[in-house]
Amino acid sequence: MRHKMLAEYVGKCATKIQKVFRGHLVRRPKAIGSERIAAIVRGWRLRRIMSTKEVANIIREIKDYAGEIGNDERVKRSRASAVMRLKEVIERMQ
Repeated sequence: MRHKMLAEYVGKCATKIQKVFRGHLVRRPKAIGSERIAAIVRGWRLRRIMSTKEVANIIREIKDYAGEIGNDERVKRSRASAVMRLKEVIERMQ
């Protein structure tokens, strides 16, 4: 009698452990997979945005201002304006 009860208890414990572990295996890859897919999509969208002519022109403009030497306020404001336009373009396209 006692041996039978112990065997049943061990069987129920094993079943519970397997149930919890299988549930973990089912849920875990989905969480990792969805994060990875989201990262891939974000990277693809950013590369697509950065390859547009509008963004290329703004980046060229920023580099032109960066190449100018001096502390001219006009250059600083123009560069800041170009950076803000780039940020707006990226946000608008996302």
